[in-house]
Formats: sequence, C-alpha cells, structure tokens
Amino acid sequence: MSYALLENGQLLLPPSIYGVEFQDLKLPVTADIDGVPLRIIGAFALPSSDGSSQIALRLTRPAFASRLILLTNIVGLNQSGSSVGEVRIQNRSGAVNKFPLRMNRETTS
Repeated sequence: MSYALLENGQLLLPPSIYGVEFQDLKLPVTADIDGVPLRIIGAFALPSSDGSSQIALRLTRPAFASRLILLTNIVGLNQSGSSVGEVRIQNRSGAVNKFPLRMNRETTS
C-alpha cells in the first residue's frame, strides 16, 4: 500500500484499530508543530492488530523533505533513554538513514 501526501506535505494516513487506552481519542485532531498546522485523521498503533511490530509507509510519489515531524506516544514504559524503536528513511538512490526513538527523548508516555 502507498500513501499520498497532502499539499502541506503531510502524509495521508487511514484510521487504524487502537487499544482501549485510546478510547477517548476522537479523530480528526488538529495540532500546530513548530508553526506547521496538521490535521491528524489517522494513525498507527504498534504492535498492530495482527501483531506486527513494524510498518512501512511507502509514498505514492517521490517527495523532497528537509524534516520529518513524527507524533508518537508510548504506553506502559517509563525507562528514560531506553530504545523503543527506529525510523528508517530510504532515499531515491536506496540509501537508508536510521533515526532512534528513545523514551523521554524522541517520544514519551
């Protein structure tokens, strides 16, 4: 599956199945991150409902980006600095850049 980019560069994500800890989450939600207005209409939970611990977000078309805004949340982990995941971005030539997600640094509960 491929995902489209909106005019503002936001990735158009479909809704996903969430755990009961998110029962009060009502989408869409709006957020302003560093002056970038976002309308959040979808999200992913990991592990997913089928047990997968990773997700690949392929774009419908190549895109130039100078930054990535990733909104994350962790449930049930409080070990500051511990690695909880990794974001991998593959460019047109196939090179992969890896960015760690660490508790209380790049993400939090």
